[in-house]
Amino acid sequence: MRRFQNESMKIGGTASSMIRFLSTASCCLFLTVAAFAQSDRGTITGAVADPAGAVVANAPIQARNVATGALYEGASSSMGNYTLAELPAGTYEISVAVQGFKEYVRQGLTIQVAQVARIDIPLEVGATSDSVTITAEAPLLNTENGELSHSQPRLRQDRKWRRRWCRGLFANTSAKR
Repeated sequence: MRRFQNESMKIGGTASSMIRFLSTASCCLFLTVAAFAQSDRGTITGAVADPAGAVVANAPIQARNVATGALYEGASSSMGNYTLAELPAGTYEISVAVQGFKEYVRQGLTIQVAQVARIDIPLEVGATSDSVTITAEAPLLNTENGELSHSQPRLRQDRKWRRRWCRGLFANTSAKR
């Protein structure tokens, strides 16, 4: 009987240590995945097209980080689409130079953490020595996933103002009757 109890204790001890090992491994795996999920990177995506709206395949695209000077390169696909992923947050300058078209340069493009900025590139016919430089900001509407890139913290104040304005409007119309 005593021998049977010792064997069951060994089995129970092994099962207990196995459970402890599996739970520790699960926690480590979960923490590792959570650590990699936090990123300081963003993405620039879009399409390259000619003046007629036809796609331009294999167009070389460069994004230069203004602060660090780091250069990230890519090319448009056969469908004219491109994606420059895993860009560190910062301000970028995008350039595209294709034979038969003017060089396209877009300056002052700010990429934030986890942002997907859609920048469609319209090329103009001309020599590559000519260039079209765009310095406008990216649109606030994120067309890649429908999110807005800004918030409206003054919404409550706007509602109060609207209520007061409407009261005044209706007060004036009822007085004229």
